[in-house]
Parts: sequence; structure tokens; C-alpha cells
Amino acid sequence: MDDGPRISDATRESGRTLAQEIIEAYGGMKRWNRVSSLRVDIAFAGFAFRMKFLRNLPYRGTMVVERAVQRVTFESFPVPGHRGVFEGAEVRIESVDGRVVSRRLEPRTAFQDFRHRLWWDSLDLLYFAGQAGWNYLCVPFIFDDPSYELEVDGTWRDGTETWRRLKVTFPSDIHTHCRQQIFYADRDGLIRRMDYTPNHSVSVPKLPTMSTTTASSVVLSSPPGAASTLARPTVGQGDTPFSSGST
Repeated sequence: MDDGPRISDATRESGRTLAQEIIEAYGGMKRWNRVSSLRVDIAFAGFAFRMKFLRNLPYRGTMVVERAVQRVTFESFPVPGHRGVFEGAEVRIESVDGRVVSRRLEPRTAFQDFRHRLWWDSLDLLYFAGQAGWNYLCVPFIFDDPSYELEVDGTWRDGTETWRRLKVTFPSDIHTHCRQQIFYADRDGLIRRMDYTPNHSVSVPKLPTMSTTTASSVVLSSPPGAASTLARPTVGQGDTPFSSGST
């Protein structure tokens, strides 16, 4: 698959430098590498979801994100007594004892049919929320992974402040709502904004480029004996239909 022109070594290095500065502002990679998963209480709803005739919204529950693999579990999804499991190429809804209630393989491909232009079911929502949640909470690991292309993409003025833009291109095998995303870092290395355009392959309603600008605290699940309190990671919130709540 041709992903277009590759960035130069110098451009790639400048992107890595800015990414490492951002990671340091949020506690440093040494501390983040102690983390095996992240657990956060969230809520999401919104007009874009209502247009897809989704039931059981707003969703309020707990999301557990694993960093080693692309896996996200939503507790009490879509209703109490069940959980939703996102694993990239598969999504499924299970009972609390692990019995599979419904499953869909290759959910990204499934979005290409006509039905998805009209309405979504709970498995569609699980795929969309799972890839978004993993994307938002795994930012330090994404920035530190050499398989992602990082590029400094100029600056942005916000009032009296100048924010540096970091363009991130995701590998084709990673399930995400947008393969190219822009992160804005202030002079302290803190993420102040994130821009993306939802991928047409998931048939979301046509909306303008979205931005996320708010950070929220999360509870981190670490290996035994590791510290569990880290700097606040950035979580999708603000102008998108996906929002998080502090724990």
C-alpha cells in the first residue's frame, strides 16, 4: 500500500524531538512504561450519534485501555450486565461471565456498506469508541513508537501564545478514526489541542475538522509495585461527541 511521499530524516528527527518534549511534560517515558493499562470513567453521547439512531445513550461507564495491544474494554456496555470489547479487527459484547452475546469480525470493512450510512448498532458504536479511546489515552506510547511518523508542522497562534504543531501519521494496521492527526503543544510541552477529520470509512456524519482541548485525570493500572500516579494524560473531550469524566 502506497502511503504517499515519506518524510525526510531531518523532519522525522525534529518530530521525535518535539514528541519527547511532550512526553517529558507528562511525566517522562520511564514512568509511562511502568503502566500496563489505563482505567477511566467516561461518558459520551452527542448529535452525531443520535443521527445514527443509536440506543442506550448517553453511555456512562468505565473504559480500560491496554497499551501492549490495541484492546479496550467498556464495562456496563451497552447496558448493565454486559461489557464491550474492542480488539481492532474484532469487536464483541459479552456477558459479565464472559459469554459472547454478539460479535463482528473486520468491523472497519463492515462500515463500507449502505446500512452504515443510515444507522449504527451497538457493535458499530463499540468500534468507533474503542479506536477513539485507545487513540486518546495511548498518546505517550504512540509518540514513542518508531512505526508512527512524526513531523513538526509549523506553529499556531492562539491569542498571545504560540503552539507548535506535531503531525502524526498512523500505521495502516492501527485502527483509528483518522490516520493523520495534529497535536498542538505549548511552550511547556503540554498538549493544548488536537485536530482530526473522521475517516470516511466509518461513515460518520459529515462534520468539520474536530478539535479536542481538555485534559482529564485517569486511574492507571500498573504492574505490582509500580507507582500508579502519573502526570495527567490528554483525553478526548471538547468539540467531539466523545467526552471523558474525571475519576
